[in-house]
Amino acid sequence: MSDFQDLILKAIYENITEELLYRISLNEIKSREELKALTLQELFNSLELLQDKKYLAYQESITEGDYLIKINIKGILKYEKDHPDIHPEFTILTKKFLSTVKNIEDEKITLEPGEGEQIGRIPVDDFLNYSNIKRQDFDKVNFIRHNGDETFHRGIGWTNKGRFLFYGKNLIFLTPRGREFLEFQNKLENLFANVSNNFGKQVLLEEYSDLHFLMRNGKWKDALIKMGSIVEYLVEDHIEHSGLGIDNNGDLKEYEISDFNGKKRKIKLMKVNIGQKLLFIVQHNVFDSKWASDWTFVNNNIREFRNYIHISKLVSNNIIVDYATVQSIYPIFERIITLF
Repeated sequence: MSDFQDLILKAIYENITEELLYRISLNEIKSREELKALTLQELFNSLELLQDKKYLAYQESITEGDYLIKINIKGILKYEKDHPDIHPEFTILTKKFLSTVKNIEDEKITLEPGEGEQIGRIPVDDFLNYSNIKRQDFDKVNFIRHNGDETFHRGIGWTNKGRFLFYGKNLIFLTPRGREFLEFQNKLENLFANVSNNFGKQVLLEEYSDLHFLMRNGKWKDALIKMGSIVEYLVEDHIEHSGLGIDNNGDLKEYEISDFNGKKRKIKLMKVNIGQKLLFIVQHNVFDSKWASDWTFVNNNIREFRNYIHISKLVSNNIIVDYATVQSIYPIFERIITLF
């Protein structure tokens, strides 16, 4: 996604979080300082691309010469995912909503006759099977956000807003995309659950919290160092306690790997450095093969981040760490840490 597209999403996102409106006019976007340099044609080109990706929609406004732009939940979640330095308010809200739907699906929550789940204005239709949901008032199931207070509502108290009801038994309410989103968010909520050392787990949680503090404050180099350190500890801990490093007799296990020159050699996994451990993970498919490209990226990039504490490393390799660097790397880091 281009910088211009990102700035447009930012304008609409800030309009939601600051003005409580999920729509914005083209004239309002054009008036923003960071977008003033764009021509009208460049703006429309960016809007078309965002609309093609189903991040937003736009239409002519009743104000002559102006257009009304509406973001949807896909665009909001995309913006929050691409900006780990901000509080992911709507990602949390979406997870909360889908958890409730899943509980209804699993019959952990029973709705009384006439009781519905109601939400306000931002569509979440990608995540739901509408054939099993009876809709009322609105064509789509929606979110509402108001005054920064509680953002999810159950029941029929908000009669001026749309609501939806569930009906039937043994029905699937979540789409595969909705289920995948919910499962991933649940993993993030239960980070480091398999780390065996309780003190180590506590340190990891503190480091993870510090990482987000650094990103919120634009400390990009320090954030990358944190990522590298967290991944290194998780790999070391997993190898030590999963049986990969030591057999049942307490003897060190030996494996064959190929080095960067393609030369094969035997290693004792517990004795080698983090680089060779990562080579082992990649070459032996320690995790499911669907994670192979992420682990290759970790091996080629993230493992080096912990060395960025040394100024000589940055200077000798002409490394510049900025927002764009972290934005491109953080989603991979986030996926990797949910494996532990």
